[in-house]
Amino acid sequence: MQTESLDNFCIDPDYRTASGIIEPDQTSNYDWSEGRVKSSVYYQYHVYQEALKLIMTSKLGSVIDIGCGPGVKLMEMLNPAGIDAVGIDQKEAIQICTSRYPEGEFYVDNFDSPSLSLDRTFDLIICADVIEHVANPDLLLSYVRDHAHLGSHIILSTPERDRLRGKGCTFSPKREHIREWNSQEFVNYLESRSLVIEEHRIVPKLKWNLKEYYKMLKRPLKFRGQLMSCQMAICRLAD
Repeated sequence: MQTESLDNFCIDPDYRTASGIIEPDQTSNYDWSEGRVKSSVYYQYHVYQEALKLIMTSKLGSVIDIGCGPGVKLMEMLNPAGIDAVGIDQKEAIQICTSRYPEGEFYVDNFDSPSLSLDRTFDLIICADVIEHVANPDLLLSYVRDHAHLGSHIILSTPERDRLRGKGCTFSPKREHIREWNSQEFVNYLESRSLVIEEHRIVPKLKWNLKEYYKMLKRPLKFRGQLMSCQMAICRLAD
């Protein structure tokens, strides 16, 4: 049974959470087919572009990707910048990472019941579209803070519920998403958990090709907000 915070993680009290929890002795049912691995670079693409910009402009030396999936964006977008890169995810994803990128540094952990301790901090922490999947996001944010120092840049992203589902939506039809925040709820939640938000903005949920872009434009107007339905927060630890 999932644990709810007394403040419902700053989400509207009428919101209905789902149950998509992976127990520590279970494996996920996510299908990491070759096609899905290749297409993974399109999702959260703009989040990793922002991460790359931070690496280059702030001359960052290390990054940890909490929820790195098959490692495509970490290793093909960020690692070429010469940064010390570490990825963490569930067993199935990390098996793909180590097979595709044997030179990389990857670790297995379960974010609903984390047990890994690297005993080090990183200049950049990325946690892209993970928080909506976990039963207790407070545990995930504690995990993020454990790997951050006072000068770390922390990038968190998650779907923006109002843009993706429509205002007034009180549940996610995607069963893997235990909960989804709108922008104000997400800002309130992060700030209530001792994170200082330096920037919060809406970015495209994926890297659109022209075919998909024009297909979306043909849909009814109320669905076009889905083009820009990923919210990204760039944060730091509170002093």
